[in-house]
Amino acid sequence: MLKQVLAIAAALAAGAVTPAAADDVADCRSTIPNLQIRGCTNLIDAQRFEGDNLAIIHANRAVGYGAIGDFDRAIADLDRAIEIKPDYPLAYSNRGYFYRRKGDLERAVSDFDKVIEIAPDDAIAINNRGVAYLEMGDYDRAFADLDEAISLAPDYADAYANRSIAHRQNGNTAQAEADCNKARSIDPEIKC
Repeated sequence: MLKQVLAIAAALAAGAVTPAAADDVADCRSTIPNLQIRGCTNLIDAQRFEGDNLAIIHANRAVGYGAIGDFDRAIADLDRAIEIKPDYPLAYSNRGYFYRRKGDLERAVSDFDKVIEIAPDDAIAINNRGVAYLEMGDYDRAFADLDEAISLAPDYADAYANRSIAHRQNGNTAQAEADCNKARSIDPEIKC
């Protein structure tokens, strides 16, 4: 995310956008979905960005669409971001997440596979693929991925919480409780 912010900020500093468009850049970087969508849409429509910056703008707008539950538009924006920048792991990761939210688990796994191909140590993508496998009922692959995510990022509370859910679904209550306790020691607000 920081790289995305820096890329757009560098474009501003280089004069790639007018002062009036600076508000659109700020909105596109916002965490408020409607502002994010509006700002990114204005930047796309202005046709002042290309390459990596345009891919980032589409990816940011996708996050806004996803936040309001419009997964089809989010996926369409991520398709465009990937078309522009085929080695963009965050775009694949987010698209995989939205596919999973839509219940298209095969496509989700495929996108997480692509992230892991590009960035083999991406604990978040490995965790997310593990969750998709869990939702598919493939416990062996789910546990393998969740174990790997924890190995790569020992303080990653979500991976412990997800492994706790997998253990609970698999009938291993004691291990489920241990993983949930570990997750809560890292993030007291996490649900498992």
